[in-house]
Amino acid sequence: MAMIEIPVNTSDPRVILTCTLDGVSYRLRFVWNSREEAWEMDLLTDTERTLIAGMKILPGWVPNRNYVVANMPPGKFIVVDTEGTNEPPGRDEFGYGKRVKIFYNEAA
Repeated sequence: MAMIEIPVNTSDPRVILTCTLDGVSYRLRFVWNSREEAWEMDLLTDTERTLIAGMKILPGWVPNRNYVVANMPPGKFIVVDTEGTNEPPGRDEFGYGKRVKIFYNEAA
């Protein structure tokens, strides 16, 4: 079982990237919601079918923990605050090389 950091580059307020999770290709969409001042994540199949939408990025939280959806990756996403403040990330505090990062813990 491996822990993989998702390399999210949040220089833009809307990011879409393709990742292989437990051997299957998925798309991850990260969007800065300026009204709520929060980062949100959508999980999509590689053909852009939405599996889960609007999961908030919060430190210490497992975004896909409570979801049972067909075609979901079997592992879990984990949001980590590298500074231990456990505060929600601001616009420029989430992503690769930032205070709050997201990882995927493989199931196998």
